[in-house]
Amino acid sequence: MDFYQTVRAEYLRCQALLHTLKRYAKTPLTGHVSVRRNRNGTVRYYRVFRDWKTGCRKTERIEDLAMVNDLNRKNLCLRWQRTAEKNMELLEPVLSHFTRIDPSILAAVVPGQLEIPDRSYPQKNKDPFQWEDLRPSAGTFRPEGLAFEADGRKFRSKGEVAHALCFQKYDLEYIYEPEVRIGGIVLHPDFAVRNKRTGRIYFWEYFGMLDVKEYRDAFCRKLPALMELGIIPGYNLICTCEFKGICELNISDIEAKIKAYLL
Repeated sequence: MDFYQTVRAEYLRCQALLHTLKRYAKTPLTGHVSVRRNRNGTVRYYRVFRDWKTGCRKTERIEDLAMVNDLNRKNLCLRWQRTAEKNMELLEPVLSHFTRIDPSILAAVVPGQLEIPDRSYPQKNKDPFQWEDLRPSAGTFRPEGLAFEADGRKFRSKGEVAHALCFQKYDLEYIYEPEVRIGGIVLHPDFAVRNKRTGRIYFWEYFGMLDVKEYRDAFCRKLPALMELGIIPGYNLICTCEFKGICELNISDIEAKIKAYLL
């Protein structure tokens, strides 16, 4: 999450810089400055530009040094503007690869409630989960809540249906509400999904009502419990969140995570 915040801060910095550069580059002057010296060493400035009426290249002398500075500044801002835009293009896919749990939003919504266990990330290829051992429990675990149907299965919410349809669209193998058991701990994440190329198991949690206090309290208990099992955001846990009026469920966000983690 620290890395996510660092990348996001850099993206916002580039965004602010781009706004400033565009403001400074608004001068109507076009072309570039050409500097020439006479035989006696006198420096003269000229503006080289293309006449929009005739399409021909023209040169005119500049007597005002303020105009020289404005034109040089505009061209410099345009070059930096292209660099800032390129940096933002490179940062956007990096941000889309990370789980959409913004710590600043969580801190505002669940102050003092969320306690993340002090746990180091497990090493790669050391996951304690096997696909064959994950059993679907949706038929026995609170079956009265299964009110929505899609892809030949029943789900508890429209948001979960949206996730399942995205998995179906990309032909991904998934288990709804698998029973995850290590020692005496038993949990039911929303989904277990297999990476299409590597077969690696990812768990997916959809936290859809974080604006409701009872739901937030359950979230604050569930996320640390998942991490105790080795199911960790940014490693093998993908999360989508929904805060009414702050962060709405977005299908493009689900698909971006699918492309980043599962294809």
